[in-house]
Amino acid sequence: MASITERSLKDGSTVSLAQIYVKKKGFPPYRGSRGFNLWPAATALAKKGKQEIQSAPDTATSRERAVTKGDAIDTYVNQFMCQIGRTKAQVLQTS
Repeated sequence: MASITERSLKDGSTVSLAQIYVKKKGFPPYRGSRGFNLWPAATALAKKGKQEIQSAPDTATSRERAVTKGDAIDTYVNQFMCQIGRTKAQVLQTS
């Protein structure tokens, strides 16, 4: 979805603000905005940006398991157990 709104600045001039919001299944929504002095430039960016985002290939699927903080802590403890000491390892394992 793309929308264009006119905003007035403090000095009295107006700026056309192009806002793009695109949702894809399994991905976080993309949000972007940019201001232009001219309305046609804002509409061109809105159309072009929306088409580029929607036609971009999906790099990941929603079925892939995301790496969690717990996974990162486990990897850290397993790799550096001899260097970090027992107390720090125990605290990281309980959190």
